[in-house]
Amino acid sequence: MSDQCIICQKEVPDYEPEMCCSGQECACLGRPIEPCVCSQECDKAAHDYIGLPFDERRKRAGIKLNGGIEKLEVKDDSSERNLFTG
Repeated sequence: MSDQCIICQKEVPDYEPEMCCSGQECACLGRPIEPCVCSQECDKAAHDYIGLPFDERRKRAGIKLNGGIEKLEVKDDSSERNLFTG
């Protein structure tokens, strides 16, 4: 079974997670250093919208499930509360 992109859920058969430790030595808890993403667009969405759920990151970046780009209108989020300060 191959891994899936964290943004669009597309299969990523060539993804090989790189770990910094077993999860006992630091705060990474054994998670990969780089997330499983299928494209530059999904990588950008994963990092540009930190603090939002992956599904919301996908929607804001205009990425369809299972890959592909779609043009979406992004709502003005200036009225939304700050995710880090409340």
